[in-house]
Amino acid sequence: MIITLEHYFLWFLFYSFVGWMYESILVSCQQHRLVNRGFLNGPLCPIYGTGAILGVAILGNVHNPIIIFLISMVGATILEYTTSWVMEQLFHARWWDYSNFRFNLQGRVCLLGALIFGLGGVGVVLGSQPYVERVTDMIPLPMLHTLVTVLALITIIDLAVTVAGMLEFERVLDLLEDACDGLLRYVSRQAETER
Repeated sequence: MIITLEHYFLWFLFYSFVGWMYESILVSCQQHRLVNRGFLNGPLCPIYGTGAILGVAILGNVHNPIIIFLISMVGATILEYTTSWVMEQLFHARWWDYSNFRFNLQGRVCLLGALIFGLGGVGVVLGSQPYVERVTDMIPLPMLHTLVTVLALITIIDLAVTVAGMLEFERVLDLLEDACDGLLRYVSRQAETER
């Protein structure tokens, strides 16, 4: 069970990285400058990893490309819409906007994106995933455990730093530091008056 979860985590990172490369190249070409896409500071777009892992878990035993395409298209659209809405509620920002595309829903999703993600689902489930599984199966267990531990720590740190930056964590730390200083001054004054 743990090995399966470790493999899923590595697959999640792999597809998050591939999604980051796709997004960065696409947006860089559109804007004629280098653009680092993604939610995290590191080279990962977790929504792609999440979508790919859900596709592998749900559609791994399906071999009909039309069914995979349709389920991937609908599933990715729901995931993308939900992620956009949640991130906007949490961070008051939008990472993508399809308002200029035809057949969009509140700029969060669009038909073209849904079609691309449907094709991507077929590419992952029937194309890349068997090879990705073969590679991860070749990793010796001690190396697998170490690799997953190190990559998980790096990912957690990146997530914490990213979220902290977005939530103005420095401001919170300053307030906390001021409160601690005030408390120390109060305790110090109390100690002096008791002497």
